[in-house]
Amino acid sequence: RSFSAILRTLRSVRVAFDPFDRGAVSARELLRRLKAPKIRAGLPELAVTAEVGGKGTRAEVDVEFVDGTKKAIDPTQMNCRQILEEVERDARWKVEGATNPFPR
Repeated sequence: RSFSAILRTLRSVRVAFDPFDRGAVSARELLRRLKAPKIRAGLPELAVTAEVGGKGTRAEVDVEFVDGTKKAIDPTQMNCRQILEEVERDARWKVEGATNPFPR
């Protein structure tokens, strides 16, 4: 599934991180991808929020799907691809109109 197809199932994404924390690398990369001009032009309705915190702010990624369900992801032990796979896992069920019987 393409990156933009995954994003079409989302209403909003909130990315919070300490910019100097090594555990926030994947969160920053996800934010960079979501803020890319091509993505913003193709999905203007997707709300992307960045919360840059001070020292000790834990990296977090919160997504809200178009059906109103929410998912919190801890990106500290994941790379950007793994974060997207986590979102895609739930997005696939949303697109197909079913409920995921194996939530994580």
